[in-house]
Amino acid sequence: MSNNKGQFDFNWDSFYSVSNDQKYDLINRVRKLDGTEGLEVIDDLRKEWDAIQSDGDDPALDEKFEKEIERYKNKEEKIKTSVDGKRALIQEANDLKDSQDFYNTAEKFKSFQAKWREFGYSGRELNDKLWEEFSQVNDYFFERRNQFYEEQSQDRKNAKERKEALIEAAVSIQDSTDWFNTSRKQRELMDAWKKAGFASREVENDLWEKFNAARQVFYKNQEVYFKEIRDQENASREIKQKLIDETNALKDSFDFEAVRKRFDEIMEEWKVAGHSGKRHEENLWQEFREGRDTFFARMQEAQSQTREERRAEAFDRIDDLNHQINSLEEMKSVIEAKLEQLEGRPEDEDTLKELEDTKGYLANNNEQLDKYLEELKKLNDEIDRI
Repeated sequence: MSNNKGQFDFNWDSFYSVSNDQKYDLINRVRKLDGTEGLEVIDDLRKEWDAIQSDGDDPALDEKFEKEIERYKNKEEKIKTSVDGKRALIQEANDLKDSQDFYNTAEKFKSFQAKWREFGYSGRELNDKLWEEFSQVNDYFFERRNQFYEEQSQDRKNAKERKEALIEAAVSIQDSTDWFNTSRKQRELMDAWKKAGFASREVENDLWEKFNAARQVFYKNQEVYFKEIRDQENASREIKQKLIDETNALKDSFDFEAVRKRFDEIMEEWKVAGHSGKRHEENLWQEFREGRDTFFARMQEAQSQTREERRAEAFDRIDDLNHQINSLEEMKSVIEAKLEQLEGRPEDEDTLKELEDTKGYLANNNEQLDKYLEELKKLNDEIDRI
């Protein structure tokens, strides 16, 4: 008897009968219940309790028995709440396990884990089983998340390597003066940069600054080059305007031989002056040509031309045409390079207007070039006939 008291330490003062020992045993059996056995077990224990009642029993045991019954019911309720709550968490976790919103979903899973701990014990039969099921869902999601971040990290690494290669390519052509082809390459590099992907917040800005710095070296040099061309064209226009004024002053002269020699000199000066820009070149040439044509028409009327003189005049005109054709072909290359430069700029109102004007200059240049080529063909045919 005393051994039972020491074993369970119920702090009971004495044992009055054999039934008391049996009641101690029943109380301990209730206490050892897991909370998942069901009320049928409690009913059976009550029946056993009632069956061993005797007059000599310790009356305090009834109270202890009822307290253990009540404790069992509380335990049963907690386990039920725990099981229901954990199953709900498993369902929620399953619903979210394939989410692509890894950051927010990970925070949600962490809150699930905290709630899981709050639900406590779920009974011998289900506690480990539920945890295993819950853990599998957690592991599935976090393995997906880890794989995603690993792939994302690799993508950023690959993007960084691609952009570093593009920086090297941009640096290698930053000092090029092949404006047309290099402008095309610059556009290709920019397209490749846009497709290269994101290289992480830590390095993206630095990579872009290096890449753009190399590009700007080229575009600033290109801008300087075209400014120099514009300055040269302005200077050429001033020279040619003076030559036109002199031509107009001489076109009505009767000193044919002296004026013809001067016109030859003026033509050489015209050639040396270079191109005056697509916007002005054609008009200047037409005005210049009108003065020359007027003089030579008068000279032809005043002089009878021999066959050889006519051929010489035709060859002079061919020389003039070749000069103009060369100038127009050179200008065509300049305009095309300018177009490439404009197409590489950001699209703003000024750039779009200048782009439209430049395309117009190119069309006019090509049209005039075709006219000169046709005239050159006719002159060559005329020489064959003379």
